[in-house]
Amino acid sequence: RHSLCTMGTRARKAASAALRRLRRAEELQLDYDDIDSLAQQALAGFGALNAPSEVDGWRWWAQLLGTAAVILASWSAWLYYTKGQLADLQEKQLHDVDVAVAKADRLQIRATLAEKDARAKSSEVCVLQAALAESKQALAATKVAQDRAESELAALAAAESHTALQPAFDDAMAEADARNTTVLAAKLFDTLAIYARDLSSSDKKAAARARTINAGNAAFQRRVRDAHAHYHVLEALGYQHVGGDTGGSWTMMAPVFEARRGANFFSYCAARLGERCASICGKLAEELGLQFCDGLRQGLNPRDFVVWADFDSATAGAITMQVLKKGPPAGNINASLEKMMRHAQSSHAISKLQYKVGSETYTLDLSRLTQRNGQTGFLRSVSFFGQGGRAVEPYQIVCGTTLLPPLRGPTRNDAVAEQTARLHASDVLQPPLFTPAGLEMDAQARAALISSLGSRDERFETVTVVAVHEVNPAPERRSAFCSAAAQLKARRGTSTQHAFHGSSLGALASIARDGFVSTNTVRNAAQFGKGIYLSPVGSGGRAGMMAASPQYASRDADRVQHVLFCEVATGEPEQVRDGGCAGSDQDKPSSEHVDTGVDTLVKRTDGTVDYTKAVRLVVWTNKMNEFILPVAVVSFRIDSAFEEEDDDGDEETETEEEEGEDGDLYD
Repeated sequence: RHSLCTMGTRARKAASAALRRLRRAEELQLDYDDIDSLAQQALAGFGALNAPSEVDGWRWWAQLLGTAAVILASWSAWLYYTKGQLADLQEKQLHDVDVAVAKADRLQIRATLAEKDARAKSSEVCVLQAALAESKQALAATKVAQDRAESELAALAAAESHTALQPAFDDAMAEADARNTTVLAAKLFDTLAIYARDLSSSDKKAAARARTINAGNAAFQRRVRDAHAHYHVLEALGYQHVGGDTGGSWTMMAPVFEARRGANFFSYCAARLGERCASICGKLAEELGLQFCDGLRQGLNPRDFVVWADFDSATAGAITMQVLKKGPPAGNINASLEKMMRHAQSSHAISKLQYKVGSETYTLDLSRLTQRNGQTGFLRSVSFFGQGGRAVEPYQIVCGTTLLPPLRGPTRNDAVAEQTARLHASDVLQPPLFTPAGLEMDAQARAALISSLGSRDERFETVTVVAVHEVNPAPERRSAFCSAAAQLKARRGTSTQHAFHGSSLGALASIARDGFVSTNTVRNAAQFGKGIYLSPVGSGGRAGMMAASPQYASRDADRVQHVLFCEVATGEPEQVRDGGCAGSDQDKPSSEHVDTGVDTLVKRTDGTVDYTKAVRLVVWTNKMNEFILPVAVVSFRIDSAFEEEDDDGDEETETEEEEGEDGDLYD
């Protein structure tokens, strides 16, 4: 019995182990072959029951029971495994069905959206087709209207006679000539002559290019758009402006072009413009006074070493035209060439001018003031008139292979000063730069001058304000002054002041037109430093009114003096040092806290400066054209009872002043 119990226990343990292995096989998802293998292993484990025993019958029953237990356990495991496989298969089939249904739903949604898009696109196509049809109809109507307009223009252009176009063009030229300075007029006519020549040319490309002008081009704006009444001349040529006021283009319709070209109108315009430009350049060349070193001669006086000769009119005109085209903007040809010469050493400036006279080509070196013949290589020095009649000459004089050290050559101050002394205000103070002042400006300038001159004994001396002419400076000059004044007011809290600047009539006209120019030739302006000297309004009697002194405000042909009434952005002034006869080298503010200078600095109780106590207001040369804005020219005459006795002395004084008149320009 004991042995039977022992074998039964072993059989139960073997069956339990077999079941555990089957369950683990299910967890590991083994197939039926694996389960069968485990069962075989379980059956093999019962081989131990075959151990020798005393009771064979009991051994047989124990083996039978163990085998039955193993078979039952294997069969149960197989049934459990089969049930799990069927459940997994069913779950997988249900999942596949759900996936298929979802996919079908998505496909249906896509189909619905595609159908909607197709309907929307179909409607858009219909709309576009309708718009295209309307555009074609509008284009056809526009084409018909354009053809009708071109035919009408052609008929109108054909109806215009050659004799009717010429007077209109001449009138437009005369208006532009009258409203511009000689420099602006020369630039305008030279550029328009190029357009007219291209329009009359047989070169189709050049003619087509000239029919459309880009008004926003920098060269066009500098040479054409800056001139007054330029649009009248362009319209007289046949151009029409298209676009905004600051840009756009000038175009010429094909019928107008063909009709006027067939009537040789453009050839006539080119000839008239060229003639007028050549005439202006001739006058400018005379004013410029171009000379060349014609030879050297020996003499006791070093000034007689150099023989200067005038350029012929063709060469002088060619040089003048190059200065007009490439020089900086200036209302005076002398100022333009002088600026080019001063900036010739800069890397970004023009240092040489090339021009052609006949078959000969020449090069003018602005840095050395020499002319070189391109064919022969002959080199000679060149001289010209600067502003105020000063002769501008090279530092090294050359004629061929002969060199001379810097010598003071012939000066033309005497001729120009004599001409200036014979000027009449009516010939100089003309539009558009000068116009008669309005009532408000006239009253303000007169009152300022009278208060500055002070009281006088009318028995011996009377002051008469002859006229007040308002100055119309360039827009960029006014803009620069307004910007500087606004900055000083924001930084210093100061407002602008009015002051007078005295000079000769010709010098004042040049200052109003081109601005102040700083050079090394400074007369009566070094005592308190290098700058522009002005007399503040109300600065005292005649002794204190420096600007009204004949030493500065020299008399013209009518014995009338002229002073420039200016608005000055003073900022914070400082008291400048009196350098006496040796002069002062100061040419800029002594610190960043001051901007200008006065010879007498007196402040009121509220901290403001009393400019009526100062005789001189000094604006340094680096800010002279930003801090000073010319407002008007006041013409006055001081009649003295002793004038007849002083006539001879005055003539001598005027003669002395004429020798250095250019100093008035650069105070």
